[in-house]
Amino acid sequence: MLTGTVASLVAGSQTDGRAVKVVVSGVAWQGFGWCVSLIAIVGFVRNLLDNGFPPAQLRPALFIPVGSGAYTIVALIGLANAVPDGMAEGYFAKHPAAPEILRVLALFTGIFLYVFSFWLFAIALLGNVGVVGKMPFSLTWWAFIFPNVGFTLSTGVLGRELESEGILWVASVMTVLLVVIWLVTVVGCVRAVWRKQIVWPGRDEDRDR
Repeated sequence: MLTGTVASLVAGSQTDGRAVKVVVSGVAWQGFGWCVSLIAIVGFVRNLLDNGFPPAQLRPALFIPVGSGAYTIVALIGLANAVPDGMAEGYFAKHPAAPEILRVLALFTGIFLYVFSFWLFAIALLGNVGVVGKMPFSLTWWAFIFPNVGFTLSTGVLGRELESEGILWVASVMTVLLVVIWLVTVVGCVRAVWRKQIVWPGRDEDRDR
């Protein structure tokens, strides 16, 4: 999925012919990644329904599925905006309206996926709020950051495309909160390493060996 996201960032700086190749390959790999992640999300939701929330130290990982839809929104809209206008040859020359159609389609597909991502985010937030103050630091805390970066980016992208000041303000607030959470996680990580609670023999994946 990161291939599609990276493609959306670099396609706009390429020549027309290369940009089209980057866009097509980016969409293909983003679609593949999204489909695979959707299978995992089904298992994730089924496990929650059967077993409830995981132990407190593992609950930050509930945010991980949020990133799959969020980064897909960023990728699709970025790739659609990178499609060159007025090409002299190829598919887009034969269909000059295609770039504009793709931008509209990407935007509304993004809105479709955003609500799904928000639902997953709400589940994760509910699960973590319930154990605030009872959650010992573990490396899973970093799951507070990366998936929610994608969720914040997708909020900002949708706000720009819809030209909505309200959505852009929400994205700005989310960014500030992310920075605060990142700082808390960094301090917690350094503190845990200093106290030999993580990344020491017998403390992490090898704790039962």
